[in-house]
Amino acid sequence: MAKQPAYIKVHNQIKDLIAGGTYAIGALLPSEPELEKQFGVSRTTIRRAVEMLARAGYVDVKQGRGTMVLDYSINQNISGITSISQTLLKKGYDVKPRKIHMEQITADKTVANALDITEGRALIRLQRIQLADEVPIAIMENYINPEMVEGIERYDNNFTSLYKLLEDEYEFKLEASIDKITAKVADFMESEMLQISLGAALIVLRRVTFFKGIPMTYDLLRIRADKYQFEIDMHEMGKDF
Repeated sequence: MAKQPAYIKVHNQIKDLIAGGTYAIGALLPSEPELEKQFGVSRTTIRRAVEMLARAGYVDVKQGRGTMVLDYSINQNISGITSISQTLLKKGYDVKPRKIHMEQITADKTVANALDITEGRALIRLQRIQLADEVPIAIMENYINPEMVEGIERYDNNFTSLYKLLEDEYEFKLEASIDKITAKVADFMESEMLQISLGAALIVLRRVTFFKGIPMTYDLLRIRADKYQFEIDMHEMGKDF
């Protein structure tokens, strides 16, 4: 069996120390000389390990200031239909939307295909920035058939989770979803809305939700990759993997 490179061993050890709270969120990692001494490896090995941690979103290397441990603890399990808002609330965050914008639009080709409706059909579009403890986490867009949510305008700026609103006020308990997860870098508008640097990593979630087999919402979420991650449960893995 091939020997594991030293920088990967150090990467794994530091990651475990972050997960265990030895290196606290918001604190700085020990200096490179201190890490060299702690792990008994070269400075090059330490730098490669820290670079891996930075790419994975565990730390942020700030030139001249040190390496800060990032909050990488918000995990959403996607084995069921759960919104970001619900996940954050369960984690104990103070969750609230900012700048809810609600308007009636006509469906373009992408949204029409997702909801299995004709192009040009009237839809309600919601856009908001979701905050967790006053920190912007995601830009959220939802497209809904206005006939299904009559009077939703009265909830403008008065709800945290759209899925909970649909269930509580309209008795639509979403039963299934199709999710597509990709990645992108933040453009100028996204960086301004999320208060992050231009080109920062974003997770993009495109979701169609269903109620009794009928497409209910088309959701487009752009989420800060340094603050959020998705977790997938897998079972019965094939033997040919």
